[in-house]
Amino acid sequence: MLRQALLSSALLLSSTIVSMSSVKAAPLPSTQDVFFNGSIISGCKFNSKTDGTVTPNALFAANSLGSTVTYTGATSGEVKVVCNGTGGQVSASLPTAEIAPTGATFDATTSSLNGVIGSVAQPVLANIESTLKVDMTATSLAAPLPVGDYRFKVVVTAAPN
Repeated sequence: MLRQALLSSALLLSSTIVSMSSVKAAPLPSTQDVFFNGSIISGCKFNSKTDGTVTPNALFAANSLGSTVTYTGATSGEVKVVCNGTGGQVSASLPTAEIAPTGATFDATTSSLNGVIGSVAQPVLANIESTLKVDMTATSLAAPLPVGDYRFKVVVTAAPN
């Protein structure tokens, strides 16, 4: 009987060892970090514009056209601009005549933003839409200007800070 007990114990012990060697640890999970990169660039954009009109400084013998309040019936142009980041600067070019009757020459031109004459940049606050009034004048020393249709262009530029 002792032999049988020893044999049973030996069998039990060997089956336990065999079964333990076949038991494996569960695999450890593997991880990987995934990163997302990007940037926001600074910039400005025009949301809308309204063209202006010019009128002569006199009905007869006019030597100047303009859009400021001193020119009866004229209207200012207007742009709406927004800049992100730390805001921006907006400036206006001198007006150029795109359409003018033959013989029309302009010796002096001016543009203005919000009443400030010249190409002085106007500040724009960050992330706030700004409305800027655009005006221009064109004067000829060889008065009077010829009768006909006129069209001028003022380039408004917005640049981020």
